Amino acid sequence: MTGEKRQTDDLTIIDFIGSAMEKWLQKSFEVYAYADLAALSAEAIEERLKADGKIPDKRKIEMWIEQAATLSATKEVNTAAKQDHIKASENSHAARRLVNSGNGWKESAQFVVYIESRQRNGRTELQTTVHHIEGNAYQTWSGIVDDQLCQWLKEHIEESAVEPADFSELDDTAKPVRVVIEKLRLRQPTQLVHLAGQAASQPSQAVKSKETCVLEIEFSLSGEGVNRLIRQQADYRAKAYALNLHTGARMQLGSYALGKLGASQATFLAQLPEIQLQPGAYRLWCSVAILAENAKPGLIEAPELLVL
Repeated sequence: MTGEKRQTDDLTIIDFIGSAMEKWLQKSFEVYAYADLAALSAEAIEERLKADGKIPDKRKIEMWIEQAATLSATKEVNTAAKQDHIKASENSHAARRLVNSGNGWKESAQFVVYIESRQRNGRTELQTTVHHIEGNAYQTWSGIVDDQLCQWLKEHIEESAVEPADFSELDDTAKPVRVVIEKLRLRQPTQLVHLAGQAASQPSQAVKSKETCVLEIEFSLSGEGVNRLIRQQADYRAKAYALNLHTGARMQLGSYALGKLGASQATFLAQLPEIQLQPGAYRLWCSVAILAENAKPGLIEAPELLVL
């Protein structure tokens, strides 16, 4: 549609789609994003390939659609994650503008660049994603790019309109704080499994696929700025990812847990929303980030979790 920016994804990330097939999908179906491909039927693609004199492979076409649906869903989750990151960065942006205000520099645009990775077929794949904060626009490329990224940044800089920041409550003497994750537990109706940290269970202890489960992350804070963040009741965000050790697929486990630091607490407990795991062997990573300036997130890993 005229005047609107089209959301685009790198379709060549999908198995058996090369640059030529990507162009064919764009021309034949106006497929530019994972969601566009996921919305098509295998039959429609198969018929168009036949009409163009190509030999279709329905199994591969169904794989395209399935992977596109997964990538689209993952992209939505990552978008939510990036919005959380933006919130966490607001104080940092304000602090930088305060410092620069005295030397004539003025911030004209804000971008966040992510280098993301996943395991597929025994190898690590990388992609570059950039977010233009003022315009709420995203772009993703396969691999680590430089020229394409720089060109995209230039095209979006003039679209920005940064509002003056309110520095009235900014603490420019903030001290660094680090999150220390002490325990990771998985709670089910019939059992409590200690996955990592103190009192961790024996390796490869199984949980039940037929029962729902809740991941619990117990953490503390260290550093000179702890009291300041507790007084402010700063927000924190907890999230968890899993790697399927058999398929190499990586996924986020449910949505995020958001909470506030309570006063007079030595340790804090984050509980992620209830999920249900499919049978398999997984490696888990959990992280907790304080949504404030100068706070370093904590990360903990559970090397192996069996779901039966």
